[in-house]
This record gives sequence, C-alpha cells and structure tokens, in this order.
Amino acid sequence: MRDRVRSASLFFLMALLLVCLSQGQTAPSSPPAQTPFTAKTASEVIMQFSQALQAHIETRFLALFDLKQMKGGPVFRQQINLFFSHTDYIRIHLNLVDTKVENERATLTLDAEMEAQPMSIEPPGRRSERLTLVVARSGGSWKIVDVQPRYFFSFP
Repeated sequence: MRDRVRSASLFFLMALLLVCLSQGQTAPSSPPAQTPFTAKTASEVIMQFSQALQAHIETRFLALFDLKQMKGGPVFRQQINLFFSHTDYIRIHLNLVDTKVENERATLTLDAEMEAQPMSIEPPGRRSERLTLVVARSGGSWKIVDVQPRYFFSFP
C-alpha cells in the first residue's frame, strides 16, 4: 500500500512538473504585422498634413513628423513654430505626383500651392513648389522624417 501511495505521489509530482515546464516554454508571441505603405497610406499622410496646416494647429502638424529621425529636427520645429506664430490662416492644395517605396521608407512627391496670411496687414504670401516628403515607420504609424524644400514653410 505504501508503494502505491509513493507511486501515485511521484506520478502526480512528475505530471505537475511537466505542466509547469511546458507553460514556461511557450513560444514568444510574434510582433504585430506591420502594415505596408500603400496608396491609402499616402492619401492619409497627405490629408493629415493638409488638415493640420489649414486648421492652423501647430502641435497636430508637428505630430506628423518624427523629429528625432529627421536631420535638423529641432531647427525644423523652430521654423514651424515661427511660421505658425506669424500666420493668421493657411490654405494649401496638394497634388500627389509620384510615390516610391524602398525598404521601410516611402518618398512622396507633391505639387503644393499655399497661401498664408501674415498676422500683419500685408497681403497673403503665396507659394507654389514641388515638395518631397520622406515617410518612415515610427512606433506603430508612418511619420514624416524629411520634407524638402524646407523654405516652403517661411515667408520671403
């Protein structure tokens, strides 16, 4: 009888040990699938860019950028701050000309027309340029990591 109790206890301990070990060796969960850059993604980036400028909300506009990845990010932040603080309203029209996707980056070429009314009584400043936006994955979303020419966001 004693041997049976010992065997049953040993069997129970082995089964418990096996269950504990198998739970500790679960396969690591795979990271969430990253969405590829698509025409829809390009459209969303352009729409957010345009809406933030026209709404004249500097923080919303700067949130579209990954300033840490952007070369000269702090200077660009200052430039945008100055631009927003000196404009009363901004109107912009963007037309996507080309999109190129390479590895984890996408380059958007846009024809851009902007009218910016200064805070002073001066007439609105108008710009017409070909803009290039470089977009990369940052966190869980696509962020702008470069924009050229940067003088587009300044007064003459």
